[in-house]
Amino acid sequence: MGDVGVVFVLIFVLISGIAIYLIPSIIASKADHPNKAAIIALNILGGWTFIVWVISLVWALSKPAEKAPQYVYIQENREPVGHQRVSQPSSPPRETRQRQHRLQEKDDDIDIDLL
Repeated sequence: MGDVGVVFVLIFVLISGIAIYLIPSIIASKADHPNKAAIIALNILGGWTFIVWVISLVWALSKPAEKAPQYVYIQENREPVGHQRVSQPSSPPRETRQRQHRLQEKDDDIDIDLL
């Protein structure tokens, strides 16, 4: 085997080693794991130790726990929260309107001269 053959074998071994090293990251990315960023970081930074590589592989292969369904309880004789009727704002009582009118008149009568 000549020098060219040795180079090809070394390149093949190097690429194969990198691919094996990154298996947990590849699995997490392909599976769209919710913690894929953490798995990739753990794999790249600590994967050179066999135990961390195994941990990241197991984590990448694990399925995250599904969240429990959330229930909304509605009391009797009440409409659901999203369907409550909103009353239209009513006009203020007559006394309030008269008081607002008087205050507006007083405000109009006051003139402030600035130097």
